Amino acid sequence: MIKKITFIIVIITLSLFICIAQEDLTDDATSDASFPQKFRDRTNHFMKFRGSLSIVFSTILEHQDGMPAKNRFNPTSYESVDYTDEGDPNGEHHTTEGRIIGGVNSVPLIELYLDYDFIFPFFQKDNFLMKNNFIKLSLHNQLSVVTYNIGTSVTISPVAFLELQVGLLIGEAWAIPIAAGLGINDDGVIKRLDFAGPHLQAWFSPTLQMDLAYIMPEHVAPFTHFFMLLTPQIKYQAFLGIPDDQPYMYQECPGEKMNGWNLLGRFMLGYRYFIIEDDVGEDRTFIKMRNKNFIISGAILVWIEYFNLTHLMDSPMSDGWGSDFCYISYGPVLRLDLPWNYFIQIFFLFGNEKTYSSETRGNLDFRDRDYKDWYVYPRWIGLFLGWRF
Repeated sequence: MIKKITFIIVIITLSLFICIAQEDLTDDATSDASFPQKFRDRTNHFMKFRGSLSIVFSTILEHQDGMPAKNRFNPTSYESVDYTDEGDPNGEHHTTEGRIIGGVNSVPLIELYLDYDFIFPFFQKDNFLMKNNFIKLSLHNQLSVVTYNIGTSVTISPVAFLELQVGLLIGEAWAIPIAAGLGINDDGVIKRLDFAGPHLQAWFSPTLQMDLAYIMPEHVAPFTHFFMLLTPQIKYQAFLGIPDDQPYMYQECPGEKMNGWNLLGRFMLGYRYFIIEDDVGEDRTFIKMRNKNFIISGAILVWIEYFNLTHLMDSPMSDGWGSDFCYISYGPVLRLDLPWNYFIQIFFLFGNEKTYSSETRGNLDFRDRDYKDWYVYPRWIGLFLGWRF
């Protein structure tokens, strides 16, 4: 714990130093400029320093999970369905201990992200595909009301349209009166832990990215910023100290996670318009603090949130509870990049979920249910507030 606190203090101190070095600086440097300003304005320094601080407010909307859905759409609902022995005395919808479906209030999630990047040139060539190649070492801090993660990643960009990243996060979790960061799924009953961990995440992800404007003629480029981003990810995620076949809950999820390798991924297709374009300072050691950028971006996000590779065939959809089910969320994302390097991002996502057979949908443990079909429901709404420095 002392090491973690020390690390946080170092990161915050470094960030404050950078901010102080950049504050109150005008856009037109003079020969009498101070040393911090001269250093900030350098373009021939072998390193660049970049950071970002963001806070995320989000909530997952409630619905009656596992219930049949008309036209495969299950609307938001806070009403409950009682499939316990009391509400389903004849056992028509449960064959083991029963459960109450729905009727749970959403728990808002607040998360704080602090990232800092050290960027080095890498195998740069004098052409538009390779002139900005880099290696980036990033430090990550993630704090929510019930979890804390710390870690690092290394990103390599060998060409303009491709980035390769490996990363690691490790953290701990605790409980508050309305939520917990980690819990054990004990045959369908989530036993929330007062303090638990460590929780490990390690990943590899390539990113393909393209902006049509950069290959268009100069006179039409400002109006053709159609962009695409594709990031598949292979991720190992584990609650260390429990068996790999033990389901667990992380940040108030339904409690169906298990230790092992997972497939994740993001695909974004959108358009952005530069109301004010100000790229001065992007090649400097530090970015320009008095940035005038004003950019509006809109996109459709498709997010593979969870597909368990390690436990793929434990109980497939063909004759079990659906261990090979792929959880996908999708929906619109709107982002505003504002002057002084502030940004706002809003998202609203739909998600998919499993429908279980009529005879088993009321069973308390998800491993005692039989997969029947799938549906879509309004899943997640959130807001990012951020600052780049």
